[in-house]
Amino acid sequence: MAKKTNPVPAPAPEVRAPAPERAPVGPPATSGPEIVEDVPLAAVAPCPFNVRRHFDPADLASLADSIRALGLKEPLLVRPVGRAGGPAPEWNGYSWIYLGEPAYELADGERRFRALALIHQAGGDIGKAPRPNEVPVIVRPMTDEAVRAVMLVSREQSRDLRTSELVAGYTALAEGRTVEQLAEFLGRKNEIAHVRGVLKLARLPGWALAAIDAGKLKPASAVLVAGLHSEPSRKRAAACAILGFHHADEEVDAFIADHFDRGEDPTELEDWDYDGPLTYRELKDLLASEFQRELKSAPFPRQALDLLEGVGSCDACPKRAGNDPDAVEAKVRADMCLDPECYRAKEEVWNTRVVEAAKASGKTILSKKDAEKLFNRYGDDSLAYRSGYVDLAATCYQDKEKRTYGALLKGHVADDQVAIAVGPKTGKPFELVKEDLADTVLKAKYKIGVRSSLSGSNDKWLKEQRERKKKAELGRAAAAVANGLVAARVKEKLPPGFPVFQGGVPLLQHVAATVASFGGSDVCRAVAKRRGLPLKDPHAHREAVSALAFTLAEPRDLIALIAELAATYRTLSWASEYARDNVSKEERAFFAAFGIDRKTLTQDAAAEKKAAKASKKKDKKKSAGGGVPAPAPVALVTWDGVPNFPEQAAAHLATKGVNTVADLDAVVERLKRGDGGAARPNGAANRYTALKELGVPPDVVYQAGDALVDWESARSAPAAAAAPKPKGKRKAGAA
Repeated sequence: MAKKTNPVPAPAPEVRAPAPERAPVGPPATSGPEIVEDVPLAAVAPCPFNVRRHFDPADLASLADSIRALGLKEPLLVRPVGRAGGPAPEWNGYSWIYLGEPAYELADGERRFRALALIHQAGGDIGKAPRPNEVPVIVRPMTDEAVRAVMLVSREQSRDLRTSELVAGYTALAEGRTVEQLAEFLGRKNEIAHVRGVLKLARLPGWALAAIDAGKLKPASAVLVAGLHSEPSRKRAAACAILGFHHADEEVDAFIADHFDRGEDPTELEDWDYDGPLTYRELKDLLASEFQRELKSAPFPRQALDLLEGVGSCDACPKRAGNDPDAVEAKVRADMCLDPECYRAKEEVWNTRVVEAAKASGKTILSKKDAEKLFNRYGDDSLAYRSGYVDLAATCYQDKEKRTYGALLKGHVADDQVAIAVGPKTGKPFELVKEDLADTVLKAKYKIGVRSSLSGSNDKWLKEQRERKKKAELGRAAAAVANGLVAARVKEKLPPGFPVFQGGVPLLQHVAATVASFGGSDVCRAVAKRRGLPLKDPHAHREAVSALAFTLAEPRDLIALIAELAATYRTLSWASEYARDNVSKEERAFFAAFGIDRKTLTQDAAAEKKAAKASKKKDKKKSAGGGVPAPAPVALVTWDGVPNFPEQAAAHLATKGVNTVADLDAVVERLKRGDGGAARPNGAANRYTALKELGVPPDVVYQAGDALVDWESARSAPAAAAAPKPKGKRKAGAA
């Protein structure tokens, strides 16, 4: 995961308003009539069952101002309680009888109660004359559970509660009740699905509930996650939903362990780059692919009762989607398992039994190392093409009835001729038969062959792949020629000393470096290779081309480099296996301006390749027939400090008066200027081309050039290591 470039601001920390001091109270009255009266505020104690825990001080101050101006519009709801250590109040038919002073406990209206306390603490009147310190209340005898229900329903209807507070309230009232009973108790008997969904949210970890409160996870999405039947699955799915991950893999588990399990708030992830949250549709797709398993395709018998201790059949399991009311409401397919851990455990037990039974029957069990070689490296477990085996469970498409290989070979292959290979990704055992054996049986019994049935379209695909690779090679060769021609013809059209305005050279240098930077590593790699640029490390092509731009002082050299970079970018697609023959009008016009035709260059490249192949074949035939002896090993010497230099090349260079690397570089410069030889584009001439120009024998010219490149790289490596490193971090992609 990368750092975010635009951090998501974390919500401001909650500040709780101080609660009025709670007076000690005794047991409540649970039966009797409801009356309305004025009572002293000091006689009312806050409710201990209020699920709401967060009160905004600014909001309370605003409410207090409103009460000062307009008065209290709605009485507080309280219940009569006794003093600490005393009996509960009693109703005598006319009024409540208390032991000592009357006492009350708040049942609803704590926000108004706290605002009244603020007014009272400031010395203001909270009631009307002649009793300014008393407030109107509704006195109603209530049990603890009744108070919980009133508090919860009132706050939920006014939408004052956070989801985590709502879940806590429902969970407290759900003890000893079914979902239906709780819904009826709360007056929501027609909203059973809502009540069930809120109760399910209690199965989520605390950090997931905090994410719901902060708006990072929608309640509807959270209910989907809470419907999973194992805690690890719920944690992974919740993290994916919050962060926007579309795969529940090891990366998600590591993130949970490193952050959420350590108490980090999911609302404070501003330093992390994530795409979340997932939409409801995306989350539903994720659950279907990562957290649900189709029972129809289960390898184990669904009705088995002995696979896992204490776990029955899948059809009667409450974790089957068709047996889960929430899954039915969410329209999950009925025959899906909602507990992938249980499914996987059953699968492992069954696979172990299959392997043990196969071993007992005399079948060969392939080792893990041998089995891995038979399967494709990517995707699900499937036999690799040309693995040498056929899967008995696979369909033989050459058979008119489309039977499996197992059905076709049954009775014709002995148990000891069957091999068991365990898939490296799924752990599923595969029954395999040698391809040659299967081919013999199929041809003898059914007049069909394995290779035709197995390959079919595969052989055609391989042929097409070879054609695409051939096309890409020719395109690469044509592109190399085209890019060199563009640079050369730019220089032909611009005279030496081409004038530019003052400051034009630095501008062109920066343009060239910028084009190199944005052209990408593939463009710079091709240009660096074509120009033979020395590299500080094997991947520093972009830096090498940018450095070249700032060493060029001639405007036409810089324009040629820019044109070459542009041409290389345009011709990248030529080297693709899926390159299109038809090109855009812009690209055609670009190369037409330099007299370059892609089709002609490709044909020339094909002709050269064909000629080289014929020559190689001819030489090989002569060598095999004894007409031409095999070439002797090339003798190597150290030439002007360059080790492993071909002795034949050194001797030839001496005849040309080139005895040092400096002499060779002088030839390179002469070729760049186009003096005394074929005109070369600036930078297109390098030590390789100089060796060719000097007539070094073709069989050692590239070996000599490679020796020079290795020597140059070895020489520049210590200098690069000794150079002082810049302070601070370097930005990715900087030139």
